[in-house]
Amino acid sequence: FITHDNPVTKGITAVWSKKAEEQGLKVLGSETFSPELKDFTALIAKVRAAKADVIYISAFDNASVPLGQQMRQLKVRAMDVHHTMLTGALARQVGADVEGMTGEIAWYPGVKGAFSDLIETVLRRADVSMFDYIWTLARLTSYLTMIQGIEKAGIVDREKVKDALFKATIKSPAGDITFDERGFPNTSAFTVQMNGGKVGVVWPVEVATDKLVWPSTTWK
Repeated sequence: FITHDNPVTKGITAVWSKKAEEQGLKVLGSETFSPELKDFTALIAKVRAAKADVIYISAFDNASVPLGQQMRQLKVRAMDVHHTMLTGALARQVGADVEGMTGEIAWYPGVKGAFSDLIETVLRRADVSMFDYIWTLARLTSYLTMIQGIEKAGIVDREKVKDALFKATIKSPAGDITFDERGFPNTSAFTVQMNGGKVGVVWPVEVATDKLVWPSTTWK
């Protein structure tokens, strides 16, 4: 695990490093870098020495641009390099060096689900790319949640809508959403991969828009 020193990305590593071990995977190492770091030579030397099958980068896109570039320059090898925020911004700055990387996204056009045609129409008319603006679905889903919450409550009343949401299953392009006792949503994500300079959903396989290349031919 390579982690950007940020509360969000450190939280991601904390969750998924534990889940990796629970699923029988061996975590060979964990390195953290500051957002100001530009020379990743020492960190990458440790990564190469570990000879991991999967390198998991938990970082914001812009902070990890020099990391991605230097991993290629120093010929890092792995079956997969996974970036939690594989985005259009990262791809534009790193260029072909992101080829073969996998990542996560809340949803992507082409994946069919509730209201997916509506969301695709909104994105197209607004000229917004989900790959460039990965938080877009969260914002649009909040609108869908408000509408469905009011419909289920049968009235525009803050407390009654809140009570209705706790009991409700909200429909969204990315799948059903429920809320836990703290009010946090239970949502899922889709795995994407850069192939041929384009991003595609490769998992879950039943909704995939592209085929996973494993092991990644550009990183092996």
